[in-house]
Amino acid sequence: IQDHVRKDIDEAKMCFSVRAFRACAVMARRAIQSTAIDKGASDGSLVEQINELENKGIITRDLKEWATVVRWIGNDAAHPNKDGV
Repeated sequence: IQDHVRKDIDEAKMCFSVRAFRACAVMARRAIQSTAIDKGASDGSLVEQINELENKGIITRDLKEWATVVRWIGNDAAHPNKDGV
């Protein structure tokens, strides 16, 4: 894992440990996007990057589904809406 991704994951874990779940979700999403970029995904939205990595065989379908859930929760956490995190 790249150092900048490790820092995002560590921050997500710290947020989780103090029950700062929205901050945790945002940092987890950030780690997913940083990893996608590191793996060669093109510029664009995270959904496009995740799809690209699966289409190129860089990630499995299961990993794509997991990353998509992290993306959804991270988006909900980052934007005001009626849904809790």
